[in-house]
Amino acid sequence: MVIFTIFILAMILMVMGMAVDMMRFENYRVRLQAAVDQAALSASALAVCDGADDPRAAALDVLRSRGFGDEVISVNVDRVPGSCAVDVHAEISVNTIYMQMLSIDQLSTYVTASAVEQAERVEISLVLDLSNSMGGPKLAELRQATIDFADIVLAASGTDGTSINIIPYGGSVNPGREMFNYLGGVRYHRPLMEERIPLSLFSYRYDPATYYTEPQAYRWPSLSHCMVIPLDEMVTAALPSSGLPQGPFFSAFNVPAEGDFGWCPYDETNEILYASQSLSEITDYVNGLRLNGGTGTDVGMKWGYALTHPSSQPAFAALSAQGVVPSEFRDRPLYYSLPDVAKYIVLMTDGRITPQFEPVATYDPENLVTGMLDRWDDRRTVYDSDRASSNLDSLCTGAKSHGVVVFGVAFLTDPETNAQIQSCASSPSHFYSVNDNNLTTAFHGIAAQISQLRLTN
Repeated sequence: MVIFTIFILAMILMVMGMAVDMMRFENYRVRLQAAVDQAALSASALAVCDGADDPRAAALDVLRSRGFGDEVISVNVDRVPGSCAVDVHAEISVNTIYMQMLSIDQLSTYVTASAVEQAERVEISLVLDLSNSMGGPKLAELRQATIDFADIVLAASGTDGTSINIIPYGGSVNPGREMFNYLGGVRYHRPLMEERIPLSLFSYRYDPATYYTEPQAYRWPSLSHCMVIPLDEMVTAALPSSGLPQGPFFSAFNVPAEGDFGWCPYDETNEILYASQSLSEITDYVNGLRLNGGTGTDVGMKWGYALTHPSSQPAFAALSAQGVVPSEFRDRPLYYSLPDVAKYIVLMTDGRITPQFEPVATYDPENLVTGMLDRWDDRRTVYDSDRASSNLDSLCTGAKSHGVVVFGVAFLTDPETNAQIQSCASSPSHFYSVNDNNLTTAFHGIAAQISQLRLTN
């Protein structure tokens, strides 16, 4: 019994010793695997691959900082324009303590990790609320958030693959003169007026020496190119059809310091910016944005969705020929089915969606100076807020059905608007409710999701 007991105790001690050796080995293996994963991710960043840094050296630096280096067998880098793939292979050998009694002096294994960052051809539509309620610090916050967003996503793209459309909306959306002409928009007649346009309304934009000369001084103003889109077209992905009328010139509200008198945003400031990849262009554009009355969120989403839909390719080609769209993006929006194409819409609002209305008399002189909310009998409703909300829901559903990732940002809004924008977003993780003036944090989070790396193994 004594001999048997000693034998059993020896076996127990040996098994416990083997467990200790295995635990030590597994601890080293897990640490090395984490280090190899991080090395592969760091080295595959396009900023490293496309820059002056050596991806192999970057991977080894990470491993050495984690206490490894001699374990590395190879670091393989496959670089092609717009993509960087890194494979890291390492071997770990741990000297045993107790298992030597079984003639096992070392435990060894191979550890590998592969990471790739590929600059997809990315299309982004930023649909931004520029209604009058966005005045003061909110407008300043939106400008900074948008510039930071563009900086992050453009820096992460690594190639010329990312294009950004910016669609500012007030009561409506101004596609710009070139798009209006391409779509065959019909301008309203500009009759002579008996009195001059009040200088206080437009002096900051036009030189009186040239604008207030005959017969221009007494012409009805045509300061923007919004289109009156029929209800049946409001819920489709296509651009507005040919031959639609120009939206009449009027305003709904009093004009804030940062705003313009007009339901439709003006040409010189808030017309759509198409397919830009220039941070300086985006910065200048965003810093020039001004406010307009109304919150036509559904109209903004209509244009944001259309500018990601392949049916708009002929329009982009035509605008490219006029220098409005960069030549490298003349074939956009790309087809949804292409494997390297990613499309995003960022919809931001700070208020409840408003109905669409217009003046009963297009050329009533009061339209130039007095908002429609002070003239109830002089306006007619095109469609109400319920229909506007229904339009928005249909557009969001359509975009998501094509694989467009929709981010929703509700900026200091009421619970009803929060719920509506959250429903529009692709998932709860794609919705941001901003309850303070730090809109930049939300835009940073969205930019990070768009720019994230992918670990493949």
